[in-house]
Amino acid sequence: MKNILLSLIVLLLLTSNTYSQQAFKTYLPKEGLNTAINQVKTDGLKEPQLMFLATTSQKFEQMPPLLQPTVDLNTGKASMWMYQFRDKAIDTLSKMVLVLKISVAGFDQFMPISLPMDFGEGELPLMTSTLEGKKWLQTDSVFASIRRDKIYKTFAQSNSQHFVLASFLGVSDETPGMEPDTPYWMTIIASDTSETSMDTPLTCITNAVSNETICIDINSVSDKNVQFRIFPNPTSNQFFIELEKQSLLPVSISIINLSGVEVMNFKQVDPNGIIPLNISNLPSGEYLIWIHNQEINSLGKILKQ
Repeated sequence: MKNILLSLIVLLLLTSNTYSQQAFKTYLPKEGLNTAINQVKTDGLKEPQLMFLATTSQKFEQMPPLLQPTVDLNTGKASMWMYQFRDKAIDTLSKMVLVLKISVAGFDQFMPISLPMDFGEGELPLMTSTLEGKKWLQTDSVFASIRRDKIYKTFAQSNSQHFVLASFLGVSDETPGMEPDTPYWMTIIASDTSETSMDTPLTCITNAVSNETICIDINSVSDKNVQFRIFPNPTSNQFFIELEKQSLLPVSISIINLSGVEVMNFKQVDPNGIIPLNISNLPSGEYLIWIHNQEINSLGKILKQ
C-alpha cells in the first residue's frame, strides 16, 4: 500500500496547480462509481464489471496537508476510492481507476486517474468474483457496524489516535469461512500514525449484505485474559475447550487466521463441559479462537502443527 500511494503522490503533483492547491472532498464509494465506469469505458472496456474497490488514509510526509488521503470512520466517506473492473466478454481484460472529488472554483467535481494494472501488484487483495449485480452496503453502514463491535470499542478506548488505514470490498469464493458469492468489507485499523503497514492490530471483516462484523485485536489475545482452557496446544487435528464460567446460552466458536479471516465456525455450541473441535483440514499455523454469546466474549490462540 505504501508503494501505491507514493506513486499516487507523483501523479497528483504532476496534475495542474489548480488541483494541487485544493483539498480533496470526501464521498461514499457508490458516488464515484459512474465516473470510474465512464473512464474504464474510455480506456477500452466495453462491458465493465466491478471486481473490487478500496480506499486508504495512510499519511505521508511527502504530501501537503491538504492532499493527505482521509477516511472518516464516523461518516464512512473517503477522499479517494480505487476501482478495478473486468470486461464481461473478455475476462482477461481489466482496468483500474482512481477517483478523486475536488472543489474547483466553488464547484465539486469527480476526477478519474487511470492506473496501470500492475499498480499495487502483490499488495492488493485478489478477488475471484465480480460485484456486478450484487447488493452491497456502503461504508457509512459498515463503519457504524464496526463502531458497535465490543472489540473495536475496547481498542478505541485504549488507542485514542486510531484511524482506518485501509478498507477493501470484494467477493472471494476461495476464502474459507466467507459465504460464497457474497461481498465482504475488510477494514484495517491502525492504533496511531506510527503504523504504516497492513500488519496492524485490529482487522474487521464485515458481510456487506447482512452487515455482520467480526473485529479481531491480535494484541488483546494473551494468556492473562483468556476465559477458557485449550488443550492440547499445539495440536495436529483435534483439541478441546473448557470455559472458565458456566452459561445458560449456547456459544459461537470462530477459528480465525491471523489475517482476520474466519476459516471455521461452530454455532449453537453447548458451553458447559468439555468441547471437542477438529481442525485437521486447516493448514499449519497459528489461529485465533473467538468464543462469544451475550454473556461471553473471549479470544484465545492455538497452534496447528
